[in-house]
Amino acid sequence: MSTSFDQALSPEQQAALSRASGDRHGASLLLIEVRGELELARLQRAANQVLAHQPILATRLVRLPAYRGVRQVLEHRVDWPLVIEPDAPQGLADFEQQMRDLQRQGFAEDAPALATLHVCRLGEHHYGLALRISTLLSDRNGLQVFYRALHQAYAEDQVTEVDEEAAQYAQYVEWRGEMAQDEDAANGRDYWRQQGTDIAPSLAYRRSIATGAGARQTLEAAIDPALQAALGGYAESIGQPLRRVLQAAWWALLARISGQPRMQVGWQHDCRLDYEFFADCVGVFEKTLPLLIDVPLHRSLGQWLPALDEQAQGHLTWQEHWPVEAPPSVAHLACGVAHEAALEAQGGWSVVALEDSGAPFELELRVIGGDAHVQALHLRFDAARYDAAAVEGLLDQYQTLLHSVVTTPDAPLADLCLVGAREQALHQHCIGAPLSLEGPNLALRIAAWAQRTPEALAVSFSGVRLTHRQLDERVERLARHLRLQGVQPGDVVALVLPRSLELVVALLAVWRAGAAWVPVDPQWPAARQALIIEQAAAVHVLGDGDHDDARVIRVDAVPAIDSAITFEWTPAALDQPAYVLFTSGSTGTPKGVVVEHRQLLNYVQASATALGLAECTAFAMTSTVAADLGHTTLLGALFQGAPLHIATDEHMQDAARFADFLRTHGIDCLKMVPSHLAALLDQDSTYLPGTLVLGGEAVAPSLVELIFQVAPACRLFNHYGPTEATVGVLYQPLSRLSDLSAGVPLGHVFDGCAVYLFDERLNEVPLGALGELFIGGQQVARGYLHDAGHEAFIEHPRHAGERLYRTGDLGRYLPQGGVQLMGRRDHQVKVRGFRIELTEIEQALLALPGVAQAVVMPWRAAASQDGELQLVAYLQAQGNPAAGWLDGVREQLAARLPAAMLPTHCFVLEQLPRLANGKLDRQGLPAPESLLTAQVYVAPSSALQTLLAEGMAQLLGVERLSVEQNFFALGGHSLLVIKLVSALRKQLQLDVHPGVVFDHPSVAELAVALTRDEATPGSLERTAQVRLKLNSLSPEQREALLAKSRASATA
Repeated sequence: MSTSFDQALSPEQQAALSRASGDRHGASLLLIEVRGELELARLQRAANQVLAHQPILATRLVRLPAYRGVRQVLEHRVDWPLVIEPDAPQGLADFEQQMRDLQRQGFAEDAPALATLHVCRLGEHHYGLALRISTLLSDRNGLQVFYRALHQAYAEDQVTEVDEEAAQYAQYVEWRGEMAQDEDAANGRDYWRQQGTDIAPSLAYRRSIATGAGARQTLEAAIDPALQAALGGYAESIGQPLRRVLQAAWWALLARISGQPRMQVGWQHDCRLDYEFFADCVGVFEKTLPLLIDVPLHRSLGQWLPALDEQAQGHLTWQEHWPVEAPPSVAHLACGVAHEAALEAQGGWSVVALEDSGAPFELELRVIGGDAHVQALHLRFDAARYDAAAVEGLLDQYQTLLHSVVTTPDAPLADLCLVGAREQALHQHCIGAPLSLEGPNLALRIAAWAQRTPEALAVSFSGVRLTHRQLDERVERLARHLRLQGVQPGDVVALVLPRSLELVVALLAVWRAGAAWVPVDPQWPAARQALIIEQAAAVHVLGDGDHDDARVIRVDAVPAIDSAITFEWTPAALDQPAYVLFTSGSTGTPKGVVVEHRQLLNYVQASATALGLAECTAFAMTSTVAADLGHTTLLGALFQGAPLHIATDEHMQDAARFADFLRTHGIDCLKMVPSHLAALLDQDSTYLPGTLVLGGEAVAPSLVELIFQVAPACRLFNHYGPTEATVGVLYQPLSRLSDLSAGVPLGHVFDGCAVYLFDERLNEVPLGALGELFIGGQQVARGYLHDAGHEAFIEHPRHAGERLYRTGDLGRYLPQGGVQLMGRRDHQVKVRGFRIELTEIEQALLALPGVAQAVVMPWRAAASQDGELQLVAYLQAQGNPAAGWLDGVREQLAARLPAAMLPTHCFVLEQLPRLANGKLDRQGLPAPESLLTAQVYVAPSSALQTLLAEGMAQLLGVERLSVEQNFFALGGHSLLVIKLVSALRKQLQLDVHPGVVFDHPSVAELAVALTRDEATPGSLERTAQVRLKLNSLSPEQREALLAKSRASATA
């Protein structure tokens, strides 16, 4: 047939063109090393011979006025000039780098040549050959065809006539065009429409946001001869092609790791294998076919393979009708598989590199071998999405799975081993070093400072300072009084005290008396206080002057005790209870966690070492003792003999007072809940402690960035642990360079602790797979009071005698060691049949610009059809978001998550509601109905009301606020009040106590309350008028006004 004409691109070429960057498309590279003499004239004849038989090598692209898009012109050429490169004295590596640089440049659309053959002399009898060719002219297997043809032509060195009947790629292009119009075309299109679509496997270590330029990387693994033989024998025994066996094993691995048996994957297939006529053609024949599979993990690989092979054969029958150039979904391009023949060295020629730039998959397993054997595995990946360490772990898991298939061929896919020796060693990173607890308990170690440094400052609160001697004297006096009131070792004493000096004295005195304490927040409702005291069977209640109940022993009014009375204190044994802390119970009744002195001593010692607390000289206590989050600094300071400074409620409700507290006391160690810190921190902040520990909830990357803006030298830690494992067991140092795109990792385990991730059958999960977090070691609490919730404490399934606590938290092992938390068991939902982990959506939201906090909740709207479950996202923006910001968030999220995972509604709140311990209060989130249903709107009637309404509406994330609406009913809470009073101070030059807002929660009420006590009637209204006028100015107008004011001041 003629080779001088133009024609359209094939669908496969169009698919390659769609991956082009601008007006340049990609290039593939075939690099050949030649050992021996290479005659250039003979090589030129061989190249011309190959060109004659493969005219596609002379193709160029054109755009014709009468044709939409690009066409290809096949020009008749008999000469294909070699590109002679200068000698490369550095050898093959130098030549290879030069050719790779050229490959990265790709080809311009109007390039006169889209295939060039380079030759370079590397040394004596040593040469390099390189074919650089457009991805529109050849796929990877086409490069193999070229290699064999060039070597054969060079070896034979004779001109052979071109067979006019021989296959050429132009014929394939024509045939593909005819197939699109033939009688089976409609059936073919129907076949693919009926296949449906699904979501791609969700791998934990895939970055939701691409980083860097996204260069393709490849990890390689050779298959040892014994495994090669075993795999071949297995495939033969079940009557399946080896290629299908390896493909099925890959899908099974992805199903196990992602937790998604049903998924959309891709299969790159070369139809040269199906059409012998085209077997020796250079061209673009490979196409990526979608596979919608449901991996039956309860069955063996051999039981599943016949169904998978039948599905594959159906795809091959209709492969030419798959719209490869414009697929209806791209989910199958996330994870794929391909097969490639191994290239053997021939007569001193060997292939050094075979690289294409048009790889369709983000993650691809490429099996190198023949029909009956596998020689090597190549795992190719997009480095912008995957970390090399994670992919290396995946490659190890695949080889381990293959070994398991041939050794236990009848085992269900769910039981095949994935964890090899390398991964087992990685799991050891989650087991802390042994920690000896010999010696006195924590209470005695704290008391020893009264002898070692008696006059050193021990604790301060609201202007009152106690030395270690003074603190010990108060502790001794209260302990004696408790003993006289009948408190005995093993008893429980309730502490109904706020954060204060008295609280520290009380808990140490209870310990000295040999008893345990149970903290009760004085701000709790009286009924809850009574319930906790009753559940704990407290023999006495310690309180302060705010309690009139005669049953309460006042810590601030301990009577003098006759010095003649002697007391003998028996130190509490390490297995005696230190305290009882109540947590929320799933049944609605709080559960009391019993923590012994042994567990507490382990935490205090281990955290001091891990967090470097010995370097700190001034600790801050900022949280309620009713939760154990504050134990890190409270007990850390007392253990180290360092000063402990206790913050008042006023310090923790106002950004300026908080900063003043830190600076005044020179605080260099602080632990807080991230969202509370974020509420007290802004761009104007200038001080943070040298050591900062965050715990209690997920940390937003934006907060980490802000922390290092304020304090570049800060030692920042993320800290995790449930009450049942004594404060904390995992931690992670953070820096400016920490990759937090997938959330904050937890890479280190405290000494004396152990962390495991188990599946539902209590088998340890492989790297990347989702599992439930279990905690072991010396910090696992005794259990719950009255044996409530005993099922949460179990024996280790493989280590007899080791107790574990079942946290209910979900996580994945990290390739670098440690774990990544992924939410909770009870935060998984199903939407339209898809199992969805809400934390995954939250992490995706947190990774978006401007999102400071995010929580996603399931919601069944009464008005929705059949009560369909919807997802609702509540967001806290960083700073003041620009107009249209929320729309941008939705668009960016839609670009990162499947449709089933996109929230139906997104609401912006200034701060998310918090519990007393600072953790997120999911139950306190405003109901979507209240945010979606428009209430009767009453407009502001004054400038002051307008200013208040605009400020409250902005904090609540609503467009407008009626002056009669209740701020708290719409989602307002204590942290928002902090923001509100701070804004009022700036806008009105007015100090407002947070309690005023709580007492007057609507705009109308608050306006009346603020004007009631103004010294000059009408002054606030006039100030509000000026402020509104200033707020209405653009930044440029404000700057001009300021410049005018400065000029007037200096005139």
